[in-house]
Amino acid sequence: MSQLINVGEMQCGRGNWRQALAALEGVGDVSDHGAMAVHSVQHCARLQQGDRAGADESFDYLQEHRALSTTLYLKALLREKRMDDAAAALIGALDCEKERAEALGMVQDCLTPRFPPEADAIEARRRALLLRDDVGAAIDRVGRRQHYEILEP
Repeated sequence: MSQLINVGEMQCGRGNWRQALAALEGVGDVSDHGAMAVHSVQHCARLQQGDRAGADESFDYLQEHRALSTTLYLKALLREKRMDDAAAALIGALDCEKERAEALGMVQDCLTPRFPPEADAIEARRRALLLRDDVGAAIDRVGRRQHYEILEP
């Protein structure tokens, strides 16, 4: 199942919303985290498709279950270009002991492969988010951000 979701994410990153949704057709029962991943792909695809209602439905799911995956919720906020909300969510995750490790993982600067156009836009917004003073202060309170000469996990 996770491979189909990963294919959907890759296709959405390439701007291929039809193929992203087609990949999800084979997904059956998934874990709670898997449901977050499915809604993340659906959110991406529906935005590309211009289906605002469908995108909002998936976004609402991601927001309601954000404690299951800080990263997927933040990606949705970045897709929506909601930088202030993304900053608040990241700062909140950094301040929460349960979510901190995932949030600190997201703020690290690693070598990254070339992104397809849609994913590249989200990565550019992630990097801009990390340059904000409020986000930097939150990171400094609980950890640090470094550059690693390795590919992102």
